[in-house]
Amino acid sequence: MDIKLFPIKSWQVSTKLNKEEILKKVSDLTVSKSWKISMKGLFNNVSFTSQPTHDGFILVIGNYGLSYAKNPLRPPVDVRFANENNLTLLNCTHKLSNGTFARLAMFYSIFIIISYFMGFKDKDWVGIVIPLGIIVVHYCLVLYNFNKQLFNYEFFIAELVKD
Repeated sequence: MDIKLFPIKSWQVSTKLNKEEILKKVSDLTVSKSWKISMKGLFNNVSFTSQPTHDGFILVIGNYGLSYAKNPLRPPVDVRFANENNLTLLNCTHKLSNGTFARLAMFYSIFIIISYFMGFKDKDWVGIVIPLGIIVVHYCLVLYNFNKQLFNYEFFIAELVKD
């Protein structure tokens, strides 16, 4: 697995299984609960929730349903099916939403403005270095969280398409 420095990843997995077999395998690996499907106690206590769509399915970490995926730092994986030759392709996309980038930018800019007015404005280097250092640490934590989720998603998809 490669480490992503920008929280967007798209990848493609091919399998000899057809769409119906893949969806059946997803439902066999999970426990059905009303509108959502949950997978508990798998992959180091990481649970998954999935919901079929018209051209694939959506996979979310957590057993709280797809509404849990509205948390901007826990984005779902969108899996879409495509056919090529006699293979089924799973086009997977995992990315933070544009709204998440806007929230992070707003958080960072407000943090810099507050630190400027809290007394750092008299010391030129402190007013820039300390807020930027905190921003870098926060962004590294966002990337760590993204890559940890990505590892779990890639492992789940790889297990799903095993023959």
